[in-house]
Amino acid sequence: AGDYTLTFTATDAAGNATTATRVVTVPTLVANLTSSIVATSSVNENNAGSYQVQYNVSDSSGNAATTVSRTVEVRDPVNITVQPIGGTLGLGSSVNLWVLASGHGTLSYQWKKDAVAITGETSNLLSLADVTATDSGVYSVTIQNSVSTVDSADAIISAGEQMVLGNIASQFVKTGDSLSVAVQLSGKPTNLKYALSGAPDGMSISSAGLISWAVGSEHDGNSYNVRALAIDEDTVMAVGRGFTVTVNHNPKWEVIAAQSVKEQNLLAFAPVAIDLDDTNLSLVASGLP
Repeated sequence: AGDYTLTFTATDAAGNATTATRVVTVPTLVANLTSSIVATSSVNENNAGSYQVQYNVSDSSGNAATTVSRTVEVRDPVNITVQPIGGTLGLGSSVNLWVLASGHGTLSYQWKKDAVAITGETSNLLSLADVTATDSGVYSVTIQNSVSTVDSADAIISAGEQMVLGNIASQFVKTGDSLSVAVQLSGKPTNLKYALSGAPDGMSISSAGLISWAVGSEHDGNSYNVRALAIDEDTVMAVGRGFTVTVNHNPKWEVIAAQSVKEQNLLAFAPVAIDLDDTNLSLVASGLP
């Protein structure tokens, strides 16, 4: 860096010469002071608002630049506080799906069904009236402001004809019996499946709704609270009906000791049988001498 004087000489063929001088200045390189910039205030990114930030910088000789002031605005992104909730609906019924959200400025909404935008549904409320099976699907809403775009949780709507399962009478059986009970279902499910809850081992229900059970001796004296379920797997609708199955106790003899008696003597003893379900027992002996 510095000033340099340059001399230029021009000479013709006759030897005549002329000169000229010029001063060339090589300036001192400006240092990169980015790392020396000091901000005199801070910004809280988690707290929305306007912040005034001042920046100062000085070189190694202590020369300071003019202070620069800038306004930094922190804006809230979209925050969903209440998610839409789906459910199972009967045909012809109605439901409102709604979402509650906050964020900076004006929020825009776009409802979707099965990931496809629903034309005209651009508020925080989606109303479905007089629903049909075609209204079944996965609903969600996309919410946007100038800061962010957020998708809500999925709300699954299942619509189908209401099913009603008829009453099932309480059942009383004994070991060795074969139980057979047909359930009565009204409605028109499109993909029907039956199931049992709380049933004892070996009890089953067919695709036609017939409950069957061969009562084994291991169930003697037990009682079961069973629930029959009818499920429409297309609409994810289910109805149930509970009933009780009671297995009567079998009669049981108390211990009868071996008896011995001499000829011409009288043998007398009283065998005892008990039944927890019935005190009026009929006793019959066979193989008597």
